[in-house]
Amino acid sequence: MADRECAICGIGFDPAGTCAKYCSDACRKEGAREAYRRYRVEHREETRERGRRWRQANLDKERARARRYTVEYRDELAERRRLRRLKHGDKIREASRRWEAERREETRERHRLRRLADGDKIRERERLSRLEHRDKIRERGRRYRAEHSDKVRETQTKWRLKRVAAIAALRDLGIEI
Repeated sequence: MADRECAICGIGFDPAGTCAKYCSDACRKEGAREAYRRYRVEHREETRERGRRWRQANLDKERARARRYTVEYRDELAERRRLRRLKHGDKIREASRRWEAERREETRERHRLRRLADGDKIRERERLSRLEHRDKIRERGRRYRAEHSDKVRETQTKWRLKRVAAIAALRDLGIEI
């Protein structure tokens, strides 16, 4: 007759030792797994806090590790992102629009504050970028005008009419240009 019941499967067994709780190695391994799961659930926040403290104390190491990972797997990551966009493009665009709509004001404020703080640096960077990519920018404009010639002509006509109307209004006020 069985002296004890297995803690996992509930089958009766004769223990080989005084402390045996499981009938087989498989049940023992499952018991260890269960105990570890319970431990992880009970100590989840403590473990996360320990990780946060370590990352905060070792920011340079973390950043270096992240850079190494990005450099080593750049092509693979780009391919993953490309495939994800192909598969879920509509969802991604919709989520992005929704996120931006919900946070439009705070985003504008953040950009405004950043421009105030780093205005000179940003303007200089934009100026250098425009100089560096001048030919690409011009070519892009030419291509756009060629592809959308009707829309461009219509817009230019509107601008000219507005300008003519503004000059006429100034002349009516007695101001000569």
